[in-house]
Amino acid sequence: MFKKHNRNYSYDIFVDVSGGPCDTTYFGLVAINSDFAFNFEKEFEKLFPRILRSKVKGKDLSPKKLLKIIDFFDKQKIFFTSYLIKSEEYMDVKKMFPGASYVEEKVFGVGYYRILEQVTKKDSSIRYKATFCVDNQLDTNKARRIAGRLLESNKRKVSLTSAITRDCQQLKFADFVAAAHRNVGVGFGRLKCSKHYKPCPPPLRESLLNRVFISRSSKKKK
Repeated sequence: MFKKHNRNYSYDIFVDVSGGPCDTTYFGLVAINSDFAFNFEKEFEKLFPRILRSKVKGKDLSPKKLLKIIDFFDKQKIFFTSYLIKSEEYMDVKKMFPGASYVEEKVFGVGYYRILEQVTKKDSSIRYKATFCVDNQLDTNKARRIAGRLLESNKRKVSLTSAITRDCQQLKFADFVAAAHRNVGVGFGRLKCSKHYKPCPPPLRESLLNRVFISRSSKKKK
């Protein structure tokens, strides 16, 4: 996945979502080698002036523009992936765990974990820092903590934080990936066949959901 160059090797990871909770949700992620982040952003702004500093979102861009951005990521050797949770999957989860609280946050937490799983290694000395875009429709911090527990239990050391796009423009890179999945589709154009696109397997595994929705105290009583 990632080649280890030295002890200080690190990746800045950005995650954003297109679509709201309980609707079909598209997760987008980019993982940028910290050593090359400045040059990457500089080259991006040359090719796509003002997009990062504007209020334009991925959903506002044409499929042609989104694919051009994806091609740029690929040429810059930026790892990226996307992940889809269908609206009916939220309904299925609610049927599986009737009366559960924070359903959307727990589903998002699993989604965050699954997408980060594609670009991180177990027991690695590589330093990963992941920033999630704050979603006003749910408690992003709660979803982040759930993802953190799953990552830790799977021996993946990732520093997690949340931010808004205004304070962290790099989140737009992840938004563009999510929008490309949503508006273009993984199987269309150059998204799926990109050298640096990491396909994400089907999302909501029952074993993961059980770990998130069934409390430890409930398990002890059984």
